[in-house]
Amino acid sequence: MAWYSDQFRRHLCDMHIEDWDDSFLSEFSPETYCEMLKKANIQVAMLYWQSHVGYCNWPSKTAKVHRHFEKHPHDMKRLAELCQQNGIRVVGYYSLDFNNWAHDTHPEWRMWDERGASRNTVDKTFRYGLCCPNYDEYREFVYRQIDEMLDYFPMDGIFFDMLHWPHMCYCPACQERYQRERGRELPRKGSCTAAEWIDFCDSSAAWMGEWAGAVTDYVKSKAPDLPVEHNFAASASGFEFGCRDGVAAASDYVGGDLYGGPFEQSFICSMYRDISKNQPFEYMTGRCTPNLKAHTVTKTEEELTRQVLLTCAHHGAFLAIDAIDPVGTLDERFYELLGKINEKEAVYEPYLTGELVADIGLLYNLDSAVNLQQNGEDGAGFLHFSSSSGVCHNHTACIQTAKHLIRRHVPFGVTTKGKRDEWHRYRTIVAPNINRLDAETEDALIRYVEEGGTLYFNNCDQTRLFETLIGGKAVGTTGTTKAYVYPANGGERYLAPYNEKYPMPLNMTLPLVEGVEPQDVRAYIKLAYTDVQTGKFSSIHSDPPGVSTAYPAVVEKTFGKGKVIWSAGAFEFHPARDYGNVLMRLLQALDNTPLTVSSTAVGNVETLSFRDGNCVRISAVDLTDDDTFITHPDFTVTYRTKTKPKAVRLLPMGDAIPFTYTDGAVTFTVSGLHIMDMYEIEL
Repeated sequence: MAWYSDQFRRHLCDMHIEDWDDSFLSEFSPETYCEMLKKANIQVAMLYWQSHVGYCNWPSKTAKVHRHFEKHPHDMKRLAELCQQNGIRVVGYYSLDFNNWAHDTHPEWRMWDERGASRNTVDKTFRYGLCCPNYDEYREFVYRQIDEMLDYFPMDGIFFDMLHWPHMCYCPACQERYQRERGRELPRKGSCTAAEWIDFCDSSAAWMGEWAGAVTDYVKSKAPDLPVEHNFAASASGFEFGCRDGVAAASDYVGGDLYGGPFEQSFICSMYRDISKNQPFEYMTGRCTPNLKAHTVTKTEEELTRQVLLTCAHHGAFLAIDAIDPVGTLDERFYELLGKINEKEAVYEPYLTGELVADIGLLYNLDSAVNLQQNGEDGAGFLHFSSSSGVCHNHTACIQTAKHLIRRHVPFGVTTKGKRDEWHRYRTIVAPNINRLDAETEDALIRYVEEGGTLYFNNCDQTRLFETLIGGKAVGTTGTTKAYVYPANGGERYLAPYNEKYPMPLNMTLPLVEGVEPQDVRAYIKLAYTDVQTGKFSSIHSDPPGVSTAYPAVVEKTFGKGKVIWSAGAFEFHPARDYGNVLMRLLQALDNTPLTVSSTAVGNVETLSFRDGNCVRISAVDLTDDDTFITHPDFTVTYRTKTKPKAVRLLPMGDAIPFTYTDGAVTFTVSGLHIMDMYEIEL
């Protein structure tokens, strides 16, 4: 069993420190640093061998050594040794591609933006020197640095940061590689089609995945048993960033630093768990609020506790990120606080085993993070993840779907195309705004339904999937985002209280479909009185519905032994309760059997369940997006099982909890929930 399999309390202290001032890192003490880790009850320490600044924290012969470590060359090695002597595992940190020293010393290695210049030579406020991994010389430099680190430092693993493109690169190496692989010049926004731009994004993602794999292979060639992790955070940052499945595949376990709210954290934890080769995955976030730029502002104890315990409820490892003071000191108060929080988490670690209980599989595909229905032909501005833009693609739709499911206590798990052989364990797969699936994954979805599964999906971007399961054909789009849907043929039970006169707005471009059997249609598209692009309007503040069409908006039909519901637009993308209610009614139409796990808690309490042999462990977590937390009123949790339970216990103390068992379901009451509680049902 790998060492990381039972190490859940982790820490990283950013040391991106310059050396133009003699005071910088002058007070750095390996002994004090290690004492802080001990105060915080840390099991794994990620230590900086190097940083975005690019200076080495060891006596390197391949690059500049930080001035403090010129005077004290063995401080970081001493810190690593102290950690290991105190039972703390050591993971070395190295910044790939973000390297100011290499950027400044070797201008021939630089990433270029569309202007043909390094970004920080044009924008002096941009602090990061970017090196392109498509330069062979830069790669060789990285390999020599890895050689030095492996030879010098004692470590139990190594972490490589910044596996993404902060901007699309137009350097000579990228131009040459693109010409060789695609047979044409690099496209530029404003003068290319959307398809050409997506090709560039796909190539950039392939390059970053290949680079991650090359680095991992090099490390393994020198240290075969050393675990390697690449930062996977940018997978949730944007389609253009290039951090996709290849980066995850190059990691022994998946992790990354993110700074969103609790619902986003829960989604990311579920996604990391699914895509990680080994468990636990690693969720990282900073101690400061709203982010590490607020160097001295620490989150409240309750907010930090929620982040730690929410990760714990997902059976993940939590890595707390601090940032060292320029002089090299750490705020002892934070480490005392983190130690107190980690004591609360540690008692649950023996129970973080088993398989997730989930009725619904939420299909997340990193290649689908683009809305093909709404893109213009200029290749600009349509690939980012901002939900405020109104652009819906698989990423934004999945996060909103997760919120709707969590608020209604529906047990689900995020799943990816790499886990298609396991889809049979889900009653329903939800594939919101899915596109650009490979043929094997498309075949797997069709086979899943044919063999008795149920599927909810939307749009017509997967042409073969749509035409096979639904039977129609897309003939165009509405050409406007001012679209509505109204019920027909029994669709009222899904869309109530909306009707043809007062239809439900979807506010996104919808596909126009012909050839669907009329008896399968549950809703149709309705348009505004005018096309908003013309300037002509019916009502000055809005665009009320005025033109009913015969184009389907919701289709429900059987296929093989299974059932499918298709919607033209993504109800799940909209955060309002009405849209979540429609989504739930559609999912219940696909499978109306009782949920495996259900709860009467309020919507900001998530329940997560894992089955481990004859035990089921259920965690209830408060997802309040605030810095203070209440004690919740009592609520019930119900778990359906054919086996009458022997006991229900509150962990970790094992206090017996009263329960009832009726009609194949055990129900117990959660009393006094504050942030998180974990219960065990013994069957």
